Amino acid sequence: MNKSLTVDEMNKDYALYVASLSFEALSINEPNAHILTASYIKTPDDYLDDTIEWGEQPSKEVTKEFLNQFYVPESTEEILNRYEWEVESI
Repeated sequence: MNKSLTVDEMNKDYALYVASLSFEALSINEPNAHILTASYIKTPDDYLDDTIEWGEQPSKEVTKEFLNQFYVPESTEEILNRYEWEVESI
């Protein structure tokens, strides 16, 4: 878990993530590229999935604040419940 990751850093990382995928999608030189580019569209929770897969899981509080920018609270809770979170000591 990366407890030092902030919401601001997650926002910047997500923007760079989406931008890099967009450039990659634009570089496809095939007749059916419009079909392939759909796989490059990533939602904030897709980004979170990838971030966790890369071993950079942010704290639950930061993740919740990040997701609340994009989803209603009920959806945010649904997404948060997909993951195991470390119990943070006081």
